[in-house]
Amino acid sequence: MKCISRQEADLKRHKLNKIIDLQQKIDEANTIIKTGLDKSLNPIVAFSGGKDSLIVLDLVRKIKPDIIGIFENTTNEYPETLRYVKTIPNIIELRPDISFAECIKRYGLPVMKSKAKSHGNQCCIKLKEEPFRKYAKRNNINLVFTGLTSDESRNRMMMLKRMGALYFHKSEQIWKCHPICNWSVDDVWQYIDLKQLIYNPIYDILGRTARCGCRFCTAYLSWKERTSQYNEKDTHVLTRKQGFKLLVDFEPVHFCANPKFNKNGERINEKS
Repeated sequence: MKCISRQEADLKRHKLNKIIDLQQKIDEANTIIKTGLDKSLNPIVAFSGGKDSLIVLDLVRKIKPDIIGIFENTTNEYPETLRYVKTIPNIIELRPDISFAECIKRYGLPVMKSKAKSHGNQCCIKLKEEPFRKYAKRNNINLVFTGLTSDESRNRMMMLKRMGALYFHKSEQIWKCHPICNWSVDDVWQYIDLKQLIYNPIYDILGRTARCGCRFCTAYLSWKERTSQYNEKDTHVLTRKQGFKLLVDFEPVHFCANPKFNKNGERINEKS
């Protein structure tokens, strides 16, 4: 028998512990899913094309193979995401009544939630929430499975801690189920690698810890880094649209047809 070093033994033990820990989380997620399905006559899976919702779709379809996935095309998606979603079977694509371009002309680019004057940004409401509510009401959907995790943000962590993995949303009159709410980013990728799932190629561009949601989004601190990582022109477009100083403060600004800038890159406010 070949002897192995202590370092090799520790590494094997660490890998085994990770597999055991992941299996426990899979079992817990399956229990949550089954409990949710018991409460629902017409459930769906919210599928964004991202890594988290990919896992939830895979887990739920192992129990209920015919469940429909809902992809909300905000008209602000990465091309890679749009192509990827088309490869997943039994997905229904929802589209908003107005495009992202029309939305920001009316309401301005998104701001951080702490600085938004109302609950959420108008682009999230008009391009995501309203189309889904209409679809759910029209089709009598009474439960939605999502890929929300506590790892995403402090707000998500606090909300999930308060509400739990399965709860009834009174204002929307729908059950919400978050089977992997306690999973880490490492857990997510370990599952994808273990099950050999085909994931969105946008992660090969932005990195495995990146969000693959809306392409043009200024509602979080690191938006400049992500947009420039994908395409430097994206950062330039967003900066020119709002004006350099205003972007630092994350204030909503409405577009004008032909904004003017001085030599310092500051937006010139023209008299109406």
